[in-house]
Amino acid sequence: MQQNTPLISIIITTFNRPEKIISAINSVINQTFQNFELIIINDGSTINYDKVELYCEKYGDKIKYLKKKNEERSIARNFAISLAKGAWVCFLDDDDIYYKNHLQVFYERLKTEKRTNVLYHTLSVHRFPDGTIKKQSLANQNYQGTAKILNDQFAINTICVPTKLLQENKFNPQLNYGEDYELWLRLAEVVTFIPINVYTNEYIHHTESTTAYSFLSLSSKIKTLIYLKKVYPHLFSKKELNKKIGNLAIGAAAFKSKNQFYYIKLVLTITPKKIFSRQFWGLAKKIL
Repeated sequence: MQQNTPLISIIITTFNRPEKIISAINSVINQTFQNFELIIINDGSTINYDKVELYCEKYGDKIKYLKKKNEERSIARNFAISLAKGAWVCFLDDDDIYYKNHLQVFYERLKTEKRTNVLYHTLSVHRFPDGTIKKQSLANQNYQGTAKILNDQFAINTICVPTKLLQENKFNPQLNYGEDYELWLRLAEVVTFIPINVYTNEYIHHTESTTAYSFLSLSSKIKTLIYLKKVYPHLFSKKELNKKIGNLAIGAAAFKSKNQFYYIKLVLTITPKKIFSRQFWGLAKKIL
């Protein structure tokens, strides 16, 4: 491999978080292992990113910054993957950070194992708005295949995977929540999962993060769970998924939107017993 060819391509997609992404970028730039490129895709942000763009320009070819129309994370990530020059890809959310050892830990395995159909992953430290810190549990070394995904989950910030695999197995553009989880389910058929029990990154929780309780996050979660129920009936309990979808649909129906009655109908269709619940009557009272 030529000296100017990066071994690892790091992908960050961003939307309306110019004040947070600088910390993410700094955590990448300060890695002890430096043979990488950083690809940043601005997914149609509606607020000013001028300071971010100027900051990226300081690092020349080390950082590739591109802006496109908003099409959500799956399409943005697939676009970044198509641009990747590295043999391996890592991801980082725009509001999280790598520790300095993140890439070095992967490199130590890559240079000795010389494997291709693998997905390496490390461990995350979770930081909450109140300052609480919680370390992810150590990975189980024995899980493989779909059992790994179902029982020993890991965040997208923790993974390192061959670029070729991601070019052949893209993120599902229909999904805006859990799109990484669904991709790992597909990759489980073709890769070996290799956990590395080292804490190398920080998952920072915010009240306005995509996992927060909002109409957008609720509707995205519902869409993903309906998709999983349809495509992976052999992996998930229909009863349990319906229960989760019903609970989320009640939450989504509480928001005034053009789809409000769709979510009410969804509740009554898949979890009809909820009509007797305090939660459903609270919703009915709010609407009426």
